[in-house]
Amino acid sequence: MDSDAFNNHQTTEYKPNSMWDPFHRFFPPLGSRLAFSRVNSPKYKRMFAKLPTLQDCLENNAQFPLCLYGYKNYLKIYEHCDQDLDFLLETQNLMNKERRLTIRSQRNDNRNIPNYNSPRNTNSPPFRNSSPIDTKIGCLQHKICQQQTQKTDISTAPKQDPTSVFFGENNENRDYSVVEQIYLKHIVQNSPRQIHIPQEIREQTRIGMEIERIIGTSVLDPAKKYVSMTMKHETYPRFLKECYNHNINESSAIWRLTFGLFLLVVALTTEFSLILLNIVPKSYRWIPLIAFFLGFLYTLSALYRLDPGFAMFRKTNLFSNTPEHIYSKPVLHHHRKIAAVITLVSALTAVILTLIFYLVPGARLYQ
Repeated sequence: MDSDAFNNHQTTEYKPNSMWDPFHRFFPPLGSRLAFSRVNSPKYKRMFAKLPTLQDCLENNAQFPLCLYGYKNYLKIYEHCDQDLDFLLETQNLMNKERRLTIRSQRNDNRNIPNYNSPRNTNSPPFRNSSPIDTKIGCLQHKICQQQTQKTDISTAPKQDPTSVFFGENNENRDYSVVEQIYLKHIVQNSPRQIHIPQEIREQTRIGMEIERIIGTSVLDPAKKYVSMTMKHETYPRFLKECYNHNINESSAIWRLTFGLFLLVVALTTEFSLILLNIVPKSYRWIPLIAFFLGFLYTLSALYRLDPGFAMFRKTNLFSNTPEHIYSKPVLHHHRKIAAVITLVSALTAVILTLIFYLVPGARLYQ
């Protein structure tokens, strides 16, 4: 695929208005928007260095919330393009099946060739996987992660060739191959789960499938490469940034902000009432300290979208209203670090503000 097509693509669905509008959603995202998201800054490059790669996520070698379940929900809720991940997984799993069939065929051919130079060891275990053992532990708490782990296991081989049936004559009773199903589901214009690719790649795939009758998964390579490149440079870095810096969703942040501002208004009203009415003793002016602290705590947690309580108990509700347990150690460590800063700043601000009100002399509004 030409790199210029990736950077300068034009589709019928995509007509941007203002690229620098932070509230505008782009379908698909633009590469130049990386500068706006600051994912190329040294700060985020150091962050990406200690987090799982896109390939680790696709192979389910990452822990929640950086697992496949978290990435799919992020694409569905925030980017509105989870069908791109479905297409990539289906295509990648199909290519893995073809590769396993090739390995099995070569293995059977080698068995038919006698080797008179080496003695036969009947006690040796059968060949299953020649690749080195991967020590990474993936997520097993979600169904999609469990299914992907089973599909990426090289020891499991399909019973039949998944690409044995391809485009034929127009017959309503004929079976569709897996390649054809992926094409009709994701590539065809106005398909049920249409992916975001340039019109040139869509047309190229249509010609390969319907006119040239290309068999195998090679016909899906241009679309797969484009989707992979978009994820690698666009959605996946933003997904890491979202999970690394936040543990509450936008709706939770709104009610935290509302409650925090309400507590601050109550605390300020109480302080001004105590001052203007010259209520004695002056120690009563320390009563709103708790309201100040909680008000600043809820307000800052809403602005940073990180709840200190969730960070303490290893919880997050980025992708659902029900808090889920965090298993990724780098994410949890960063959440608790920000939570400690938020708690400390809230406490110091509340103490300083209450002390200022305590030192202000009282004055009655009436005699």
